[in-house]
Amino acid sequence: MKIRVRVSAVQSVSAGILSAAERERAAGFRREADRAAYVCAHVLLRAELSRADPLAEPAQWELDPRRPGRVPGHRWRWTVKEPSMPAPQTSTTSSARSCSPSHPLLDLGGELAFDGPVRTVKCYEDNSLLKSVLSTPGEVAVLVIDGAGSLRRAVMGDMIAALAVENGWSGVVINSAVRDVAVLRTLPLGIKALGSNPRKSTRTGQGSVDVPVEFGGVTFRPGTRLVADEDGVLVER
Repeated sequence: MKIRVRVSAVQSVSAGILSAAERERAAGFRREADRAAYVCAHVLLRAELSRADPLAEPAQWELDPRRPGRVPGHRWRWTVKEPSMPAPQTSTTSSARSCSPSHPLLDLGGELAFDGPVRTVKCYEDNSLLKSVLSTPGEVAVLVIDGAGSLRRAVMGDMIAALAVENGWSGVVINSAVRDVAVLRTLPLGIKALGSNPRKSTRTGQGSVDVPVEFGGVTFRPGTRLVADEDGVLVER
């Protein structure tokens, strides 16, 4: 392809298309042919870009005669340099964390949305402490039970759940299994658990009450606020 451009045309086109910095660069070439090729390269480049992305702003692109990409009819080469995009901003001021256990927590109670201050029980396939705590006034608190993710035994059934309702608990979040799911769904209690198992738990009384427990990437501390609904569980930092 041969390109012939008059000097007056180059000046007119460069005034309308090139930025101030680009016009200054073009003015630095001593030969008129070099200036004409530089302007033509920008015209061709912008035409090519507009076909690829009609919304692209010309000011977002830079012509560099030292890089690969030949300008038709001239010895120069170019590259298209995209502007650097800002990195996505992530909030570091969030006041809550989402609980995301490897096995999703299921909604197994009659209340899908519940909230309240956290109380905790740490036990393993044993519901003695759990029953003892839920037998006391709950004052609309949420009991978080860390059962180490075991699905081999159920740590809560319909009778213990009924105690929680009777004593004013808002809900329970259980990192283990429950049983009597058909009845649990009829109770006015929020229940999130890993699943169900008809097998009863042991009753040795081992475990801890009101200690920090951790699962799903979240540490549950007694007294912090927990909010739960169909989307998951949020815990105050």
